[in-house]
Amino acid sequence: MELFNYLNIAHDKISAYFAKKTTKHSIADLTEIRTETFKLQAFGRILKRAGKKSSDEGQMIRLLGDNLKVSSKFIEDSIGELLYHSEMNENLENKSRLDEAELIFTILKVDIDQHIRWIAKSLEVISNLELKALYLKGLTKELKKLEEAVEDINPKLLEDGTHQLRRKLRWAVMHVIYPAGLFAYKEKSPKVTEFTGLVEVKGFKPIVIPFESINYLSTAVYELGEVKDEGLRANYSKTQSELNSSKPHIIELTKKILSDLKRNKALSLLNSEIKNQI
Repeated sequence: MELFNYLNIAHDKISAYFAKKTTKHSIADLTEIRTETFKLQAFGRILKRAGKKSSDEGQMIRLLGDNLKVSSKFIEDSIGELLYHSEMNENLENKSRLDEAELIFTILKVDIDQHIRWIAKSLEVISNLELKALYLKGLTKELKKLEEAVEDINPKLLEDGTHQLRRKLRWAVMHVIYPAGLFAYKEKSPKVTEFTGLVEVKGFKPIVIPFESINYLSTAVYELGEVKDEGLRANYSKTQSELNSSKPHIIELTKKILSDLKRNKALSLLNSEIKNQI
């Protein structure tokens, strides 16, 4: 379980945050806790893919993964909604919508607490599994699914296009950087950032992957995030049917990244490297 200690740490941080009896939530605190929910959700996605449908044990593994994914996503979505309105209020000063979001977040607290307890129970069972083998097996399936999903992205849409592409590529990066020591880069001393740095564990032989693939995916996530935020601000006061509308330069960037992914095959190359070593 050492490679995956971050799961229990993430749960403890989330649990401690919601144990506080506060109604005031800063953007910085929300962002930090939301990151912890991503760690759990990312692992749940992988574990769900790792279980065989044809066996009782496989079905149990899939159920554990799904439970972890669903519970952490509920918390992440709840935080994300409040964070969205908090950030929009800083730029557009729509206090009434922020007040409504804060009230909803308070009401959801009971449900969030229940999901935190479910996560704890799931992690207790998960800790007894052969996680490394399951993780690598699930990861290869997950990367293939992400690559297939990317091909269906419509670049003309904002929420269901640009934002969805960013989500898909972000998962691929998260799956690699979270398990401490599981992966290492082929290249010597690559110029890593806080979003691409890998932890080295002495005495453990890691899976070697190409830095250029992770670096490209991380850069694409950053670029899409910049224009996605711009688009969200522009659409904040629009009707529900208009939330998917996008701007020409956002559409062009999304098209370019989709084209680059077909050309450089970052997801499939990453997947091939992992498959060759397991």
